[in-house]
Amino acid sequence: MPTFIGLDLAWGAKNESGVCVLRTVGDELRCSSLDAIVGTPDSFSASAASYGAGTVVAVDAPLIVGEGRVAERELGRVFGKYKAGAYLATPAWLEGMGGMAGPNLGIALRGRGFSLDPAAIGTSTPVAIEVYPHAAHVVLFGLAEAERIKYKKGTPAQKREGIHALQEHLRVLLQPHRAVLNAAGVHAALAPVNSTVGGRALKHLEDKLDALTCAYVAYHAWRHGSAGTRVFGDAESGYILVPWRDGFA
Repeated sequence: MPTFIGLDLAWGAKNESGVCVLRTVGDELRCSSLDAIVGTPDSFSASAASYGAGTVVAVDAPLIVGEGRVAERELGRVFGKYKAGAYLATPAWLEGMGGMAGPNLGIALRGRGFSLDPAAIGTSTPVAIEVYPHAAHVVLFGLAEAERIKYKKGTPAQKREGIHALQEHLRVLLQPHRAVLNAAGVHAALAPVNSTVGGRALKHLEDKLDALTCAYVAYHAWRHGSAGTRVFGDAESGYILVPWRDGFA
């Protein structure tokens, strides 16, 4: 029973990280949990390892930051026109941002038997991959004529508007997976946002929606393999895996 874990990893240990767990039962995809919690690279790696062989963990954070990393530059050449580029992850930049949680998680996962190479997806070896929700949205939602969904910055009203758009797209994407849509956590995360919601409550919801996106990308990568994904960068210096489809870009 393959397991697909989405992790929207927080920069700091005191902040919440979104976590979503999808599992296949026969031909049906189900969601066993969706939340935003405080954790550490070690606690998240231990939890992921408990699901056993065949697990795919998709993390919104740089897991590998080697010399000469070009993942963000390559990604920007394709997704920059959608304003879905990413900052170049270097050790110095990450340390300045207080964001070494990603590389530390990569080390912790390797220590528990995970491969960080996307080529291992579909094997019995558990795999952890770096993903990027903004770029995934552009492909999965067919935003080829539009920019990325803007739900992370701006006023609370602007963020709510962006989250509403993201929720609508996720509902459509998940229509073939009714068991996921009907799961209590997913149903709550996709419910309309009250016009008074803001601050930490809005960030809590954003983290869960990102985690749901990451988990779906893990499932997509497992189901479609290399034909349905594109890797920017490489497994030595670091990469970002994005869903792909014929005719895109």
